[in-house]
Amino acid sequence: LRTQAEEWAARELAYLREVRQLIGLLQAQGIPSLPLKGAALMLAGYYPQPGLRPAVDIDLLVAPEDVQAADAILARYEYRPLPGQRKVRDSQRLPNQRNHLWPRRGRSGIVVELHHRAFQVVASEEEVGFPELWGRARSIGAGFLPLPSPGDLALHLIHHSMVDLQSGHLILRTLADLFFLVRKSPESFDQARRLAAQLGFPGIVPLAEQAVH
Repeated sequence: LRTQAEEWAARELAYLREVRQLIGLLQAQGIPSLPLKGAALMLAGYYPQPGLRPAVDIDLLVAPEDVQAADAILARYEYRPLPGQRKVRDSQRLPNQRNHLWPRRGRSGIVVELHHRAFQVVASEEEVGFPELWGRARSIGAGFLPLPSPGDLALHLIHHSMVDLQSGHLILRTLADLFFLVRKSPESFDQARRLAAQLGFPGIVPLAEQAVH
């Protein structure tokens, strides 16, 4: 366990260095971006020590109108498309797979997914776009390093597991994420509950809250 903990702690240092570089790279080209999932949790220090929250890819959210330009920037910096089933028709992809572009891998080996949508929506409900999430974002550290609000991050994690229907392993990881998130930001569930109702998923946050408690 000690060996694994030390290995993941070292990986986290390299991972966070690349997240910061990517956010700064896009900012320099006039493209704002928000880290999601593991990247946001690590940057904000929700887990009590490095290496407790493994992550193998970087999820960055950009505005839909910026996503192709952001992808072109990654290509210029030698982030190459992952091999795989790129010829699969869009109709055959899972709904959550249509929220981001095809993943790219950098020279460090870390995979990047550029998201243009944080949540699926029910057709009759109001979509929450990038400007609204950006407006609630927080800044940490020297310079400007944006993070989604605790409520937005909590709902994205819940949504990713309970609406996108991920594996049992990822659902358990989400419960750990929410435990540490709420311990540091107790208002997270209240904020997420209001946003979930706006999106047409009013039941998922109370269910996640029960599971965490």
